[in-house]
Amino acid sequence: MHYKDKRRTMDLLSVVGQALESLESSFRKEILSEVLNSLELVKNALEQEERPPTATIAALQELIVLLRTPSPIDGFRQGTVRRLYAELLADFEQEVEGKIRIVFFPYKASMWDSLESVYLAALKDDEVDAKVVPIPYFKLSDKGDEPCYEGDLFPEGIPITHYSAYDLTVERPDIVFVHNIYDQYNTLTRVFEEYHTSNLKKYTDMLVYVPYCLFSFIPPAPGSTTEIIAYGLPSVANVDRVVLVGEYLADAAIKFGVPRHKLLTLGSPKVDKLVSSLQSDLSYPETWRDKINGKTVFLLDTHLSFFGAGNFLEQLELLIKLLNIPNYVERSALIWRPHPLLEVFLKQRAPWSLGYYHDLVSRVGTREYSDVLFDDSPDYFPALMAADVYIGFQTSLMRSYLLTNKPIMLLRPRLPDNSLVSAEAFYYINEDNWVETLRGLATGYDPRAEKRRGALQGVYSNIDGTSGQKILASVKDSLFAKMNADRTIE
Repeated sequence: MHYKDKRRTMDLLSVVGQALESLESSFRKEILSEVLNSLELVKNALEQEERPPTATIAALQELIVLLRTPSPIDGFRQGTVRRLYAELLADFEQEVEGKIRIVFFPYKASMWDSLESVYLAALKDDEVDAKVVPIPYFKLSDKGDEPCYEGDLFPEGIPITHYSAYDLTVERPDIVFVHNIYDQYNTLTRVFEEYHTSNLKKYTDMLVYVPYCLFSFIPPAPGSTTEIIAYGLPSVANVDRVVLVGEYLADAAIKFGVPRHKLLTLGSPKVDKLVSSLQSDLSYPETWRDKINGKTVFLLDTHLSFFGAGNFLEQLELLIKLLNIPNYVERSALIWRPHPLLEVFLKQRAPWSLGYYHDLVSRVGTREYSDVLFDDSPDYFPALMAADVYIGFQTSLMRSYLLTNKPIMLLRPRLPDNSLVSAEAFYYINEDNWVETLRGLATGYDPRAEKRRGALQGVYSNIDGTSGQKILASVKDSLFAKMNADRTIE
């Protein structure tokens, strides 16, 4: 039974109990009629349950039969009514489970890790009925919006409910978790309108936004990408709780005008996923083994910002140089991992480059790129775990990689002085003879290792892998508090 329905039923049975007490002292037929109607309503509702509580239904029936006898007053005098009512309450409490309905609405399979550990915590919670419902979205283009659905790309072991089989108006979940609240404001993709926050909030008591990315450890400036994604979208007004990776973001959000009670600075499920992966055996596709075994593995992360960082052709030239790293560094291989929306980005911003991009991808693994692997799978953890050195921008993937304590080379200028992680923790392509730096890292020469060690401690919350558990517990507490407040008002 839905938790709300159990609470309502318990409230109704409590009113019935008060009425029975009044009938015991002053018998009135009109009150008895109301009691019988209420008991019949409860009985009918319980009989509609998927697994009807037989003992409770039997207790209800026995009490109804007694109260319908020609002389129900005798039942009051003999204490039989009181006994049957007590048995009914005991059976109901023991037999009827009140489940909190929680639904997760991811849209990109590659971003599922931003919700996964909350879902896994919900699976272990006896009070919770949790469902994962991947939602459809559009890839936006001036040539027409392309509808997409990625439910078939989610990890094995995650039961998926198709969105067509989940009716919000019927289910009315207590808690909804999302990792996308862009609504109509996104420019590359857009979830279907029925999943915009303005609509979701109509059908739930608690709409929770867990951002899909690990935010920069540089305190956000007004109008920055971090501010916009974390708490600066107009749709934040529709959300009941926003999960942030650390207190430094909460401080900025409060100055922006977001109420403190909305903010949960409990870290990120993405970190939980990494902690879990670090504790597991290394696993990557079998087809990679011959390419990477016994070699230094570089992970090249071409985020959307890669081509937005400067002149497009200069960035393309840099990409070619980076893909040739295995030709510069002995016994090395490179995993090229593009952002999942890179092709959509190119289609919008530089459609003339798509043909070249597709040709470049087709040549990976052959000739001059024979030691390069192209990885556009939804799961980035195999690449992250296999890599010895990260090369890219300050992205979610880089910040995840920082937790491994392995070397990182940034493709942008030195971090600013207000960075919460020391700029000395990283190597920089514009400051070093980067090929020589990579050759040194391949031999184990890593003079900045100590600066990286534990760099995110005290910056991100719960980097011990407990973020998902704590998010779930906090959101449930908020839900119960809200329900109790609503009952008080009623």
